Amino acid sequence: MKSVIKTAAASLIILTVVISISGCGRSVKKTIDEVPAAVRVTIENTIAGGEIKEIEQKQHKGEFIYEVKYLKDGNNNELKIAENGNIIKLEEITTLDKLPAAVKATIRKEANNGEITKIEKKQYGDKIYYKVKYVIDNNKKKIKIAGDGSLITSDKTDYYEDDETD
Repeated sequence: MKSVIKTAAASLIILTVVISISGCGRSVKKTIDEVPAAVRVTIENTIAGGEIKEIEQKQHKGEFIYEVKYLKDGNNNELKIAENGNIIKLEEITTLDKLPAAVKATIRKEANNGEITKIEKKQYGDKIYYKVKYVIDNNKKKIKIAGDGSLITSDKTDYYEDDETD
């Protein structure tokens, strides 16, 4: 019986050490002045004109990740940055006038004078695309466009507001 208790106690100690070292689930609030310089530059460049709501430092696989929630043009947006300043993930609501010319042209062609209801810029690493929702003839539609303006997907059927698949 003593052997079982010792084994259980040792297992519990090892588990506690592993969890504390890994930072599993740990999140620390930070200010812009407390993040590494590379992260600060990325935040400032990405959210120019926006307002930081929250910065959280998390540890993932031994590396720090910075999750930034910010308000820009009245919209809530999210940004994840690696400690070296590289963007891991960006989700930002934007407008047609802020898009590259090639992306605008594809939207205009595909939406065919429909009413654009939402444009979301998404970035994963160095891959950028735009998710566009629009209404034409009272039908809700969505398309995805690459950063270079090429059409990724075109959903010519109605979509529903709760359809958030990418």
